[in-house]
Amino acid sequence: MQHSLSSGFSQKYYYIHPQSRTISFFFIFQVICFCLLVSGFQRYSSSQSLILCTDQWTFCRWLYCRLWGIEAVSLGEMLARKNMGRASPVLLVLLGLGSFFATYNLLTLVMHKKVTKSTEEWNDPVISRPDETKFEKGAKFHVALTATDAPYSKWQCRIMYYWYQKMKDLPGSDMGGFTRVLHSGKPDNLMDEIPTVIVDPLPEGLDRGYIVLNRPWAFVQWLEKATIEEEYILMAEPDHVFVNPLPNLSHGDHPAAFPFFYIKPTDHEKIVRKYFPEEKGPLTSIDPIGNSPVIIKKSTLEKIAPTWMNVSLQMKDDPETDKAFGWVLEMYGYAVASALHGVRHILRKDFMLQSRMIFSLHGTWKSAASLLYIIRMDAITT
Repeated sequence: MQHSLSSGFSQKYYYIHPQSRTISFFFIFQVICFCLLVSGFQRYSSSQSLILCTDQWTFCRWLYCRLWGIEAVSLGEMLARKNMGRASPVLLVLLGLGSFFATYNLLTLVMHKKVTKSTEEWNDPVISRPDETKFEKGAKFHVALTATDAPYSKWQCRIMYYWYQKMKDLPGSDMGGFTRVLHSGKPDNLMDEIPTVIVDPLPEGLDRGYIVLNRPWAFVQWLEKATIEEEYILMAEPDHVFVNPLPNLSHGDHPAAFPFFYIKPTDHEKIVRKYFPEEKGPLTSIDPIGNSPVIIKKSTLEKIAPTWMNVSLQMKDDPETDKAFGWVLEMYGYAVASALHGVRHILRKDFMLQSRMIFSLHGTWKSAASLLYIIRMDAITT
């Protein structure tokens, strides 16, 4: 069954780059030079002091030429030339005006190109959250993570739930309820400690040893059977640690997600086209994301989740796709499923500290924590 959602933002958001202020500086400078020329011309036209005025006029011309590199001569040489012949003052005024407009237009063109290049990601609404929504109090979101009953998974869930409780009620947090979606099919010893909903795993052998395939199936079941009060859902994982109060980073029907540098649909065009045909649009319609962390509207996730599950199973069934995507196969499954429904994500690099590769940019995880909302445990232990 096919579902359709509105695709992308219908409008773009812009900001004024500080470098554009340089244009104002050159504008003012040109005006000053022009005023000097006009002043010299006016004094030249006066009969009060012809010699003094012509010297001032010559000085103005010399200053203007030196500043713009028009004529590399000394002031003395220019003064010596004044009695040998002098250009019409009207011509000089016209030259000054022409130089002003030419320089201004050139600088405007250069600065426009620089601003366009440096603000490219700001002009794309799927890259950053619109400025006017950054400081608004967002709608509450429900925190949900899928987990197994393995000891390691339990240990991670306990740590994750502890930090959720620490951050939930702090200023700036839009966190609502919490659910551990346990896809083992049976209860464990954390039922009384962490809010838990039990769902069934995939039929035996269907995951082919890739246990993560249970994740989309778990979300499909949970969304069908659970009563979720919040309008939004944060899809998280057991190894996530909240280091700051997390606001709702989504905007309306457009989810928020963390961009992964290794999710590159355009690098696997032949494979991706098996699941995202050309009539669906360009490969750039597929966001470079996984399914976690993602803050998404519950109604949107209810449409995407079945497609996410089916696409992931199809990818696992195809040897070429399985070999190419490996352990991130299910992440590609979510990215493709979202694009099939026309859903674009707001990409937030500050959503999470992804791994030691990004971690190394900050020096220590403690210094990075002040800039982020979630840190993965592999970064903390690095």
